Amino acid sequence: MNNLGIIVQARTSSARLPNKVVLPFYRNKSIIEIIIEKLKKLDLKIYVATSKKKSDDIIEKICNKVRVTCYRGDEHNVLSRFILISEQNNLSHAVRVCCDNPFINIELLNKLILNFKSNHDADYISYFDNLNNPSIKSHVGVFCEIFSYKSMKLINSLTMDQNHLEHATSYIYENPKKFKIIKIKNPILLNNKWLRLTVDTKDDFDVVSRIFNNYKGDRDSIKDLIHFIKNDEQLIEKMTYNINTNKK
Repeated sequence: MNNLGIIVQARTSSARLPNKVVLPFYRNKSIIEIIIEKLKKLDLKIYVATSKKKSDDIIEKICNKVRVTCYRGDEHNVLSRFILISEQNNLSHAVRVCCDNPFINIELLNKLILNFKSNHDADYISYFDNLNNPSIKSHVGVFCEIFSYKSMKLINSLTMDQNHLEHATSYIYENPKKFKIIKIKNPILLNNKWLRLTVDTKDDFDVVSRIFNNYKGDRDSIKDLIHFIKNDEQLIEKMTYNINTNKK
């Protein structure tokens, strides 16, 4: 049975900016609230995967507020949380959403889902750049990825590397011969190397929040959003600096 669900991974203990996903970001809403609000446009069940740490109680509280199911597991073994949610909800595949991307794009996600519907046996579906780097390794912050429960279990059996357990999908694109991977090319990754809408640091938070609060166009149109940002040279300079000083 092919059953796709959305799993949003979130935590408050980010090293570079603690509590970034729960801080007021736009009209007193947090990033996690904004992301879940966007994802509710899709006809898919949404789950939030966080840790059992006391500091993540607030994430569970927000989940109760916005009426999505929250699962809590190992703080550093993110993969185990995905496995838990997939097993308890009979998911064959999961859309992996990182909670530091308030500009996650629903149009791009819909295209990802359409590809899944044509490739139910795929282990991993993602946008890639011309160097074969998956979008999750970019600074763009509008993409997500789909991976299978089968691949989750395989990763879990093949590696104990903490990096792979924490980043959940890295083992797949670093070992492509072991998985069926669907690569979708996208010009955003190819033509906008300066674009950074992911939130890792306080500076990122301030820049992206400023854009989110001032951009009045269609939030589902990545083309319009990029056009808006390109009209502000200061924003581009700040994004370029943040890309050069922060590793993905």
